[in-house]
Amino acid sequence: MIRIGIAASKIAKGDLFRYNLHVVVLSFLVSLLLFFLSGFVLFLVLSILSLFFKGLALFRPGGGISEIFGWCLVFLSGIVTGIAGVAIIRNFRVK
Repeated sequence: MIRIGIAASKIAKGDLFRYNLHVVVLSFLVSLLLFFLSGFVLFLVLSILSLFFKGLALFRPGGGISEIFGWCLVFLSGIVTGIAGVAIIRNFRVK
C-alpha cells in the first residue's frame, strides 16, 4: 500500500491533484489485478475439486459449483474493495 504512494509521488512530481488522482488510479489497477488473479486461482481450485468429487459436472443449472463460485466472488470483491479503500485512505493527501 505504501508503494502506491511512492509510485504516485514519482508520477505526479509535486502536483497534489495529480498525486491524489494517481493514488486512486493505481489503487484501482492493483485491486483489479488482485481480483482477477485470485478469481482465476479460485476458479481453478473449485474446478479441480469438482472434477475430483463429481466428475465433469462443473456448472449445472440450479446450484452446484457455480453457486459456490458466485458467493466466493462476492466475498472476494468485498475484500478487494476494503483493501483498495485502505490503500486510498493511507495515501490520500490534503496538503
